[in-house]
Amino acid sequence: MATTDNAPQKKSETMEGLINFRDLGNSSMAAEQRYVKAGMVFRSGTLDRLSSESVDELIESHKIKTILDLRTSLEGKNDLPIDKSFPTMALENIGAMDLITDIPTGKRQRKRSEFDHGRKKYRVNFAGRSFQKNVVWQMCSPWLKLKIIFWTLLRNKRKATYIVGREVLTPMGVPKMYKEFLASCKEEILDALRIFSERQNYPILVHCTQGKDRTGLVCMLLLGIAGAPESSIVNDYAKTQEGLAPVLPAMIQEMAKSGLSEVFATAPAEFMSEVLEFINEEYGDIPQYLTQIGFGSEWQERVRKIICA
Repeated sequence: MATTDNAPQKKSETMEGLINFRDLGNSSMAAEQRYVKAGMVFRSGTLDRLSSESVDELIESHKIKTILDLRTSLEGKNDLPIDKSFPTMALENIGAMDLITDIPTGKRQRKRSEFDHGRKKYRVNFAGRSFQKNVVWQMCSPWLKLKIIFWTLLRNKRKATYIVGREVLTPMGVPKMYKEFLASCKEEILDALRIFSERQNYPILVHCTQGKDRTGLVCMLLLGIAGAPESSIVNDYAKTQEGLAPVLPAMIQEMAKSGLSEVFATAPAEFMSEVLEFINEEYGDIPQYLTQIGFGSEWQERVRKIICA
């Protein structure tokens, strides 16, 4: 996205198959104030629709080195053009001692050499076991649990997912789902944010299916680390409404197949405002929330030194 509203978009941001794409540094600007460097962090919806030529164009335009995919195993396919350019890696373990111990350069280089071989993709199941166990399962009635178990035993995960979407997530609503993510998916959030603590991973593109919910929360936390005001965080989130407009009818159909209402295809500013209010009331602010889940001041400063404008 251009740095001003009137500037032309880059071709890569309007290419076929690329949805809800933007540079976080540009989209979070407020009154000419930039909080995240341009060209460092990008956000989008699924990259599964990109052709080989489009993947090459995306790489050439933005020099993206790392992709962070926040989807579940049911949301994506394998052996797509994007996978050929960004092979999936196991999550790199970053020891806490790295943050407080001055590791000799030679040793650090040897430690990282096995990962330093070009572009890569990390997958973090944001709606993984923690969310399923601590949120979804706790909200199910005994009868609903039996239905989910039945379809799971028949290896029909899509039917089980539909039931969860219709009976649990739709009544829960989007803002409450965000709050439950923040409260229950701490390990997944830590895994995602640690990827942003390594300078060698940049530029990074983070995405989920629509680039709205899980991606929106990760970008919210990054902007909080960078010191962006709440108005900038809300404005960046709300731009998803425009970013998804070209695929909205198809997206609503896909939501229905998952048992979700049309509300889950929207991204009004008040959704993010409500989440920020929740963080302020429960934790104090974003940095304090991150400290409480284990991403303390050392980790935050490590990210801040890389991304802050």
